[in-house]
Amino acid sequence: MPCTLSSGRLLQCKDKIGGIKTIFIANHDLFTTGVVIDPTVPSSGEISALPSITPALTVYRYELSQGVGDFIETITSSVENGTVFWEQVVNISLMQLTAADRLELQNVAQTRLALFVLDNNDNIWMVGQYDSAELTAGTAATGTAKGDANGYTLTFTASEKLPARRVESYDAVPFDNSAFNITVEPSY
Repeated sequence: MPCTLSSGRLLQCKDKIGGIKTIFIANHDLFTTGVVIDPTVPSSGEISALPSITPALTVYRYELSQGVGDFIETITSSVENGTVFWEQVVNISLMQLTAADRLELQNVAQTRLALFVLDNNDNIWMVGQYDSAELTAGTAATGTAKGDANGYTLTFTASEKLPARRVESYDAVPFDNSAFNITVEPSY
């Protein structure tokens, strides 16, 4: 089946900024069914509903300091093999080493994840929708000098058959839409 191009792209306004401010982590197996792509504009690829689970599905919120997180998606194509996939990488830094964080990060490292990235433009992106995201690298460091970082640096990676999808816009706080039966922990 030949692929058909459907649009071009004009020069965009300079009204966006870089960086991410929060990630939300959940177990991937809770998202293997029930993710709905906007039926009114399916070409947008926007997620308009997430799985409906009773009680509500929980995502765990990790807030970031300014300038310590990014989301990078790289397209990898093999002309020889006729394949293409999207490598999704989320890098974050968390301040302060704590015993509680050490235990929770051990759980995160051993789990296949659905990861949601809230960028500084208030867009939420789902990373690892199909094959899950994994905690693939990280460090815990005290730093050397008094002004050095004391905390964790973590890298999450997903190799996906499609690019990350944007989650439908929220009203006041992430996941507050009626189409999402999501509990955010810790809550807003």
